[in-house]
Amino acid sequence: MRSGSLPGGRVAAYLKRVALLAAVLALSLAATTPAQGAVAVMIVSKQSGKCLDVAGYGTHDGANVWLWTCHGGSNQRWIFGKVYGDPPFYWIKNVHSNKCLTVSGGGLANGTDIVISTCAGAAHQKWWLGYTSAPSYYHHQPKHANHASCMDVAWGDTFDGADVWQWSCHWPYAPNQEWMTVV
Repeated sequence: MRSGSLPGGRVAAYLKRVALLAAVLALSLAATTPAQGAVAVMIVSKQSGKCLDVAGYGTHDGANVWLWTCHGGSNQRWIFGKVYGDPPFYWIKNVHSNKCLTVSGGGLANGTDIVISTCAGAAHQKWWLGYTSAPSYYHHQPKHANHASCMDVAWGDTFDGADVWQWSCHWPYAPNQEWMTVV
């Protein structure tokens, strides 16, 4: 046997390990802040590992946004676009509906629902991505709320269909307000 070669059955096991390491590396590299015009990503809750999802593949203004087991469908895919300013804000557009992540009616109260609606550049459709205490996770704060509110999973629920709403930001951040982007 040549130096550096692997015996027959061990080659397959070695290749599986290499493939697994490559997949883990790709996922860790994908979990970064999305750049303007970036590839569509899934937005994953730290607490549940579930994805931000437009309920029932809705396309109408006001369609609800909730958590659902990640399946990679277009109703779970989002594109970020930078809105210039300091700090930078982003619009977040759903791939399936081509509508923007929106705080319903521009409400400021805790419990105001997060929905999709026609992108209009309104302040309640612009999001600031703030770092959290966990690497690769961000909290999403709507511009109109002046950094006082965060995108939040209602009551910290973790089941499919858990509602997503606006709520006062928790300090230090709570896992139901921390989100990661994954390709």
